Amino acid sequence: MNKQLKKELAIIKNNNEEATKAIRELLNNNKLDVDLNRYNAEVNFKDEEILRTDKDRDGKITSSFRVYSMRVDTNTSDDIINNYADFLELSARLMRKEIREKINEVLGYYIIKTETEIDNLKIS
Repeated sequence: MNKQLKKELAIIKNNNEEATKAIRELLNNNKLDVDLNRYNAEVNFKDEEILRTDKDRDGKITSSFRVYSMRVDTNTSDDIINNYADFLELSARLMRKEIREKINEVLGYYIIKTETEIDNLKIS
């Protein structure tokens, strides 16, 4: 692996850690992880993508959120229902306008930060 790639991966790793910490604090949930690169970021909960933030060619940052819906009955296992309840609770928080806007702002910041830091490597 060349030096440039190692530096880029170090930037991505560092910004992933910072973004994960920020999102965990914002949503008060330590089970969230951010997977970030210079064009988008995904937030995962229990290894499933719950939201995605993208930067388009014009530099506009847009986040999309997964909305959950499921039919259960009295025969559905408690494990499945409890797991689903965790996703619903988190999803309900994500749907609040102030949270959506803050998530878009935080992840947009880290996408742009990552892109800028990688571009600055190429200049130097």
